[in-house]
Amino acid sequence: MNLLNLQTALIATAIAVPLLVLFYFLKLRRRQLVIGSTMLWLRSVQDLHVNTFFQWLRHNWLLWLQLTILAILLAALADPVLNRRQSRDRKFVLMMDTSASMTATDGGTQTRLERAVADAHRLVDNLNDGDEVMVVTFADTPRVLCTFTTFKEDVHAALDERVRAAHTSTSLAAAMQIVDSVTRNANVEPVVYLFTDGRIPDAAESILSRGKVNIVNVARGDDNVAVMALSVRRNYQDPTQAAVHAEIRNFAPRPVELDVQLVIRRKVADAVHLKLGPCELTRDGEESDRRILRFDVKGAAAGVYRVRIARRDHLAADNSAAVILPPAKRARGLLVTRGNYF
Repeated sequence: MNLLNLQTALIATAIAVPLLVLFYFLKLRRRQLVIGSTMLWLRSVQDLHVNTFFQWLRHNWLLWLQLTILAILLAALADPVLNRRQSRDRKFVLMMDTSASMTATDGGTQTRLERAVADAHRLVDNLNDGDEVMVVTFADTPRVLCTFTTFKEDVHAALDERVRAAHTSTSLAAAMQIVDSVTRNANVEPVVYLFTDGRIPDAAESILSRGKVNIVNVARGDDNVAVMALSVRRNYQDPTQAAVHAEIRNFAPRPVELDVQLVIRRKVADAVHLKLGPCELTRDGEESDRRILRFDVKGAAAGVYRVRIARRDHLAADNSAAVILPPAKRARGLLVTRGNYF
């Protein structure tokens, strides 16, 4: 703690305290009267000794109360402030995962990204006024939303207005390289808060040369079956027929049963019932059970072909996928001869 006006407070103390005590040493002025006896005036005789040295200090609670009030006023006059010199050197980096999996609701009303933003707001509110904060988002590519600043209002605005889900895959390595290059020559080690759901394929390759990384996992559920790939092709020999291939994967740690539907022109053209095994963690990463489905379509007309999972889970964004089948083209041939046979 520092006292900004210590000299002024000492001068005021040297004047006020002796002056207050001096008032209690002043003798009372009494008028002399002639009385017949002193038996009825014993109390007055005792009052004559009130100004004896230290005699007044025995039971004078009023003096102590006045000295306490005076001490508080003099302490306020000294203008004390807390010394936060060490905390002002701290640097915080908020890394927000905005990949497609962060749009999962986990069975609630808020998405994972919304919970991550709320947690980041609470973290910023609890920081000291001199702390510097930087905000970085990452999905398939990283983005710096806010460089190091001590203004909490700018950080809150960046979290509310610029953090949006990207509906893409997750890559942390590039974002970590940006943070590492910015904080490499800082006078203090940065403290990184990584808000994510934990699905980061390149987590082992994302290394920070200096500093501490705190992982804030906002995932509260893991029930998800996804359409990972979708394609449609016409039969080369018979363009009126087409084949639709779809890859279905289970990311839940438990087996699931579901129906996969092929929708053409907003109508269900075909459906398949599937049983998928659980997703398991191995040394090489995450292994999920997957199936490759094929739907054969006769009289395939041009339009939108959609494959959807007829099952609700925590992430609705990957429950369906769509492709466009263009109109069939007539094959053209060129005959090169020396003469015209027609």
